[in-house]
Amino acid sequence: MKAVIISSGEGNRLRPLTCSAPLCMLPVMGMPIVEHTFRLLKRHNINSVTISSYYLSEEVKNHFSNIKEERVSFTHKQSFENFFADDDTVLISDSILTDINFEDVISFFNHAKSNVFVTKSAASSYEYGSLHTNGSLITSYTRCPDFAHPTGAAFTGIAVIKKGTRVLDCSDLTTLIQKLVEEKEPLYAYNTQCYVCNVSDFESYHKVCRDFMDKKIMLPFPCDEKAPSVWVDKDATVMQGSVIVPPVYIGSGSMISKGARIEAYTQIGENVSVDCFAGIKRSIIMDNCHIGEGASLRGCIISKKCEIGFESAAYEGSVMGFGSVLGKHCTLRTGVHIWPDKYVEDESCVSENIIWENTCMRSLFSEGSATGAVNREITPEFASSLARSTVTVLGKKIALSCDGGAMGSMIKNALIAGVQSAGGKAYDLGEQPLPITRSAISFYGLDGGIALSFQSVDSVAEGTLDIINKLGANVENTDLLKIQHFTSSGSAKRIGACKICEPEFLFEYKLYYLKQLINSTSQNPLNAKVLIHCPSIWAQDLLKSAADDLNCNFSFTQNHNAEDFAEEVKEGDYDFGAICDYRCEKLTLVTSFGEVLSEFDYSALCALIIMKSFTGALIYIPDSAPESIEMLA
Repeated sequence: MKAVIISSGEGNRLRPLTCSAPLCMLPVMGMPIVEHTFRLLKRHNINSVTISSYYLSEEVKNHFSNIKEERVSFTHKQSFENFFADDDTVLISDSILTDINFEDVISFFNHAKSNVFVTKSAASSYEYGSLHTNGSLITSYTRCPDFAHPTGAAFTGIAVIKKGTRVLDCSDLTTLIQKLVEEKEPLYAYNTQCYVCNVSDFESYHKVCRDFMDKKIMLPFPCDEKAPSVWVDKDATVMQGSVIVPPVYIGSGSMISKGARIEAYTQIGENVSVDCFAGIKRSIIMDNCHIGEGASLRGCIISKKCEIGFESAAYEGSVMGFGSVLGKHCTLRTGVHIWPDKYVEDESCVSENIIWENTCMRSLFSEGSATGAVNREITPEFASSLARSTVTVLGKKIALSCDGGAMGSMIKNALIAGVQSAGGKAYDLGEQPLPITRSAISFYGLDGGIALSFQSVDSVAEGTLDIINKLGANVENTDLLKIQHFTSSGSAKRIGACKICEPEFLFEYKLYYLKQLINSTSQNPLNAKVLIHCPSIWAQDLLKSAADDLNCNFSFTQNHNAEDFAEEVKEGDYDFGAICDYRCEKLTLVTSFGEVLSEFDYSALCALIIMKSFTGALIYIPDSAPESIEMLA
């Protein structure tokens, strides 16, 4: 009797852990899954063991070479043709961790004198499909789990195949059993009560580590218990003053510093250093990692040779690939995966996977826009990449605008170049406030746009690039994430030079927009005296040009504090006052008595304007809106 441990694939659902090592090399209590299987076969006197591996197979070979195990052979075969020609064969997937008694399975096989497939009726994983039986005789096979079938049981990925079995065009276990069932030969199911777990995703990997610590798996532990359910391997040091809450495994050569706290269901590999006041709970830390002072790890998986910086945190379901570094004061949010050899800058909050880019910086993207210091974060290079990404996600016809100044021209020209390089058509709206750009995109039927607005924050010029969809609204989060990915990875499309389009200039739209606004107001002279704070020079100029048409007296002030502004409105005998933000999107109104309109009053005023302007208008209001809106309606 021989055994073949066969590769079950590339472990795509366990990336980024399987980017640098095959799935079977994932450690469970300091030992790879494949070594647990190899040793179990040896204990049951199956001494001829072959590992069939094609994905990163050198990692497996090197491991068995390092532990000086010479009784295992290797093959790269990816087909079962002639696999069973010479001897009866125990076949087991390399992703399986089990304590099954192979002697019992082989005894059943010898009695059945036919191929045997091991099943488990209460399996948590139906990775290999389900078998339907009549007694122990297999009648049919379902690739997908068949929970409703009364005689269905999960195929565990373990089988015993008799000598001389020949199956063509078959390279995996599910295809093997499917073809054998089709050939109508007698096949038997051996239902086991032993522990069998297929490690196929992060949940099952965490589970198998917990089950081992809970002693649900009848396999030898790598070392003796130093205390109940606390396993500390040779040469590991746990300093006095650290706290260990069982069950915990600490690998050889690791150092747990004073003040560190290692809590239940934590598995720490070899040569890991955990600095003082770090806290680790329900996490898997692989070999040669460094966990910095004050770091906090909760329910995460950290691959080999990773570094967690001072007071950084990684939360439930987060995963770091081989050799990645998390800087100081960083946060790895729930479920975020970092691919191998990435670097996360200090004080970064990582809320999405890092796959292609080498470095993660503080994210500039939020709520449909990108914000940062001009020429430091919002650079021409960034703007060009952002524009290319916007064309890739939204479409070819993209409007571009800025709200003035040399900085605005620099960034806008870079945006135009980016649109052109991606094969898009750039529509240059010139210098104008953001709301006019929103209106122009809808008016001209464009696919989207990017509008640049500026403000001064602590004497630093900060720019906001609003990314706008075809309706004139900021892009939804799904599109924003796509644009962010293309921008950070630089993978947005480019075209050949001969296909580049000239930009089109639509500078006159702002005048049309203003005229439409004037025409939509009352035909009677307003005769209003208004105090305005508006950081946008272009918005001020547009208001000044409309003053005569509206018969209004507009005065401008630098005073943006609401309380002081309200006092200025009252003392200046103004009819009302308006504070506008730098993007001309948010408005605060003040009455002639110096009272700032509340959120509810502002909602009621907007609703009243809509009702007076559009007969039969359908208005959506929040549940918290005042009842006065319904009374007005």
